[in-house]
Amino acid sequence: MPLKTQQSPVVKAVAPEKTGATSRSGLNTGLDVLQLLSSAHQLNLTEIANGLGKSKSGIHTVLNTLRTRGFVERMPQGDYRLGARAWELGRASFSSEIESLANPYLKRLEEQTNEAVILGVLDRFDVLYLTVFPGNHAVRLNVEVGERIPAHLTSTGISLLAALADDQIRAIMPQSFQTSTALSIASEEALWMEIEKTRRNGYTLMKGGWHSDVGGIAKSACDASGRPIAGICVSAPLYRVDDDWYKRMKSEIDFAVRSIEVHLKQT
Repeated sequence: MPLKTQQSPVVKAVAPEKTGATSRSGLNTGLDVLQLLSSAHQLNLTEIANGLGKSKSGIHTVLNTLRTRGFVERMPQGDYRLGARAWELGRASFSSEIESLANPYLKRLEEQTNEAVILGVLDRFDVLYLTVFPGNHAVRLNVEVGERIPAHLTSTGISLLAALADDQIRAIMPQSFQTSTALSIASEEALWMEIEKTRRNGYTLMKGGWHSDVGGIAKSACDASGRPIAGICVSAPLYRVDDDWYKRMKSEIDFAVRSIEVHLKQT
C-alpha cells in the first residue's frame, strides 16, 4: 500500500493584510475567500464565514460576485470550490513557467532514482507543491500537487529558507511552530540550526520531520541573482533511506538542480 502523506484539510482563518481601511474592502474579502478555498478545497457558506470571521450575508455577496466571474463555483449540495477562472490565472503565473522548465529534469531524476520527486515553491512560510513524480516503487509516497506544508517541516522548505537572507527569513518566521511528529522542528533555535547546516552542506536531509516513516533530501534551484526559485526534493519511505541512499540521491539531485539553474540564467 502507498504511504499516505496528505492530512485532512483544516478550515482556518486567513488573516487579511494590514492595509488600513482597504482591509475591509470587498476585494480583500474576495481574495481571502479564494485563499481559504485554495487550502480547504470545498466549503459551505457557514464554514467560509466562520473561517474568515465574517458575516454570512457579507460572504454570500462576495461569493456571488466570484461565482459570476468564474472564480468560484457552487456545487449541487451547496458547497463552494475554486472555479475555472482561478485555475486559469494560476496556470498563467510564474509557477507554471518553472514547472515547464523543470519537468524534463524532474522526470529524469525520477527515472534515475525510482523515488518520488517533488517540486515546491515558498509562499510566505509555507511550501506549495507544484509538481509530483511518484516514483516507480510498489511502496511509495502519496503526496498531492497543491499541498501546502509549513516550511520547517519539510526538507524542501528548509532548503528554500536557507537560500534566503536572514532578514528575509525573520520577516516570515511564525511565532509558534506546528509539529507533525516527535522529530519535527519545534523551535526557532532548532530551525536556525537546520538552516545553517543546509548552508554548509548545500542540501537539506530530513528523517521523520513531516511523517514519521518518510525521509528526504532537498536542494534549491536559484536564479542568476541567487534568489531561490524552487526546491527539488527526493523522498522515500524510511526503510529505504540510509547513508548510501543519501549519497546516491545527492549526485542525482545536484545534476537536476544545476541543469535547471543553467536554463534559469538563460531566460
